[in-house]
Amino acid sequence: MDPVNLAASANSVGGAQVYAVYDALAFEDPFTGGVVAQLAESITSTDALNWTIKIRPNVKFSDGTSYDAAAVKFHIDRVADVANRSPNAAVAQSIQSLTVADALTLRMTLKAASGQWPRSIARFFPHIPSPTAVKAAGADFANHPVGAGPFVMKDWVRAGQMVLVRNPTYFNAPQPYLDQLTYQVILDDTQRGNTFQASDAQNAVYQDPKLAAAAAKGVSGARIISTFPLIGRDIRMNVTRAPFNDLRVRKALAFAVDQDDFNKVVYDGLATPIPNIFRPESPFYDAVFNLPKFDRAQAQALFDQVFNETGKPITFAISSSTASKQEVDYWQAVLGSYNHVSVAQKLVTSTQLVSVCTSHDFEALIFSAQGIDPDTAFSDNFTTNGARNCMGYSNSEVDAAIKQGALALDTPSRVNAYKTVQQNLVKDLPMAWYRRAQYLNVFKSQVRNVSLVSADGILRVDQVWLAR
Repeated sequence: MDPVNLAASANSVGGAQVYAVYDALAFEDPFTGGVVAQLAESITSTDALNWTIKIRPNVKFSDGTSYDAAAVKFHIDRVADVANRSPNAAVAQSIQSLTVADALTLRMTLKAASGQWPRSIARFFPHIPSPTAVKAAGADFANHPVGAGPFVMKDWVRAGQMVLVRNPTYFNAPQPYLDQLTYQVILDDTQRGNTFQASDAQNAVYQDPKLAAAAAKGVSGARIISTFPLIGRDIRMNVTRAPFNDLRVRKALAFAVDQDDFNKVVYDGLATPIPNIFRPESPFYDAVFNLPKFDRAQAQALFDQVFNETGKPITFAISSSTASKQEVDYWQAVLGSYNHVSVAQKLVTSTQLVSVCTSHDFEALIFSAQGIDPDTAFSDNFTTNGARNCMGYSNSEVDAAIKQGALALDTPSRVNAYKTVQQNLVKDLPMAWYRRAQYLNVFKSQVRNVSLVSADGILRVDQVWLAR
């Protein structure tokens, strides 16, 4: 619960509780992709190198400390300090200087220009703790968090339950409307659904649309709200080793699976296909760059070409987490139906999956990506040596276009840059997409005024209320 330890804002484990206790300087709207100033009034620049954060007046932490420019600087300095071992240290260290211009104005100069720096703030430093409480509690602060959010912690049983109560000094009175929040950790998907149906629980969270539908079934008036992070669910192909160092094999995989059939068989038709990396409402959407459609004849022809040339069947293993076994079972069965193709499985835990990605120790890997906007999502996944570029993919034109998109302050320039990226991805096919990644919030009917933040759909508990 100490924000210095968070991997990426609300996308971290426990992000919902963190948002409730700290609120946010800014957050990314999961539906529009825009950056919304919250406890910041504005985050502005004219050159993408020098940025100014204006803080809302009259905001206080729940211990009475002023929420001001000095408090924001204190937190970013903590993140940058290597002694604190923050996963976001490198981002904070990309700041050349931080200056408190006045109580509500923080100026920062970056080491290199970034047109999307407000997005970095929303992702990596949105949750500001009370400097007074941090200094007083030291290493124990994570157990006794103090923020300026709509709620304060009352009780916490680790890996079990956290109880938060209304912050009477929250800046945006009369919010929050709820008196108390209780978060329960229920790892088993079926048990979570049973608890939602049979108890007073009003919200349950899933990544599997079939499980979300099962939880909502039989609960009168229950509704499901989905958010869709970028990139989607995909099979990442290691382009540095056989068989996927051959573009023909990558193309064959892209043609090999019918997304509609996959959806029907694995998810009872409840998942969302991914015809294009971007959804139609995105400013970056362009139907010219639609992903390859299912074409069994083309897939088999490509497999045949490679087999006839090498004299060897195309063999590889698909690595995935145990949670994705249904998906990898489908891929194995369908690919095994093609001539000259043999597919095995390698199942690991979700934690191990990240290590498999970063070590490039696989042939094919079922994975997905976070992010609402292509800025970080593309950089992480498709630049040479990107943090989530499991595939070993390297294309200088893609690298240059992603850098151009990150520098631009205006949307048209960004659209042009990301068109170049999409054009190359459809040409090079370092991964085969098969459905949109999805986070699903299941709500009972009495939950009103629902609004979500972040790619994984965290509930804005400052705004929500219950109908009696």
